[in-house]
Amino acid sequence: MNYRVVAVAVVIIVMFAVVGVYDFYKLHSSTTSTKAIRIVSLSPSDTQVLVSLGLGKDIVGLDYYSYSLLQELNETSYLPKNVTVFPQIYPVNVSGVVALSPTAVIGEEGLLGSYVQKMEEAGLNVITTNADFVSNFYQIENVI
Repeated sequence: MNYRVVAVAVVIIVMFAVVGVYDFYKLHSSTTSTKAIRIVSLSPSDTQVLVSLGLGKDIVGLDYYSYSLLQELNETSYLPKNVTVFPQIYPVNVSGVVALSPTAVIGEEGLLGSYVQKMEEAGLNVITTNADFVSNFYQIENVI
């Protein structure tokens, strides 16, 4: 009986050690990129996902509706003070987006329409989402 207790205790200690080593490695590994993340969000739902993921500080541009929603929710403090607010989602101000030098432009496919191709032709990394909030959350989290 005492051997079983000792065996269970050893297994638990080993499990905690493995988890501790994994967390330490994950915390101290050199996976952080030195390249700054610069995001332009062109749909309110995607902006909410970005803010909830803690990426609000990396948003350099967003549409007026996203900004209005953040104001309504009193969450504009999550954005940089000098964030660019585009007055509309459609038509997309491609030259204005390019001028911000974003590393990623995120928006709903239905809202961006044919401008996705124009932005890609301008050399932008465009990430399109659909109307499914849950899959958008995981898609944005995995890409960014």
